[in-house]
Amino acid sequence: MGLNGIDLVALQGAHTFGRTQCQFTQRNCTARQDAGTLVNLDAVTPDVFDNKYYGNLLRGRAPLSSDQVMLSDPFAATTTAPIVRRFSDNQKEFFRNFAASMIKMGNISPLTGRDGEIRKNCRRVNMKYY
Repeated sequence: MGLNGIDLVALQGAHTFGRTQCQFTQRNCTARQDAGTLVNLDAVTPDVFDNKYYGNLLRGRAPLSSDQVMLSDPFAATTTAPIVRRFSDNQKEFFRNFAASMIKMGNISPLTGRDGEIRKNCRRVNMKYY
């Protein structure tokens, strides 16, 4: 039971909450802000779980280029962009899909043992001590 395109666009909607460091944004922070300064992922309603994140994407206002690529990718017009528009227009549909996608993602079993590992730090492979 893998995730499909609708699931991936819905799960990106988690960026309606939270903040990121300036060093990871596509927008320039002011000269007074260092790379560690936090920027809202959703400038419109940063502390509300809603569909405004998708409207921000449509207006080119997503701070992360990894989010904005859902509209700028060469294949986006026929893959992710229509889903972004649907979620922007219909909050209930976004909520339904987000909940279903979270459940699907939660049911994915991680690979362990010789097949994989659960990383202690997501940025690096665990150290093996033999």
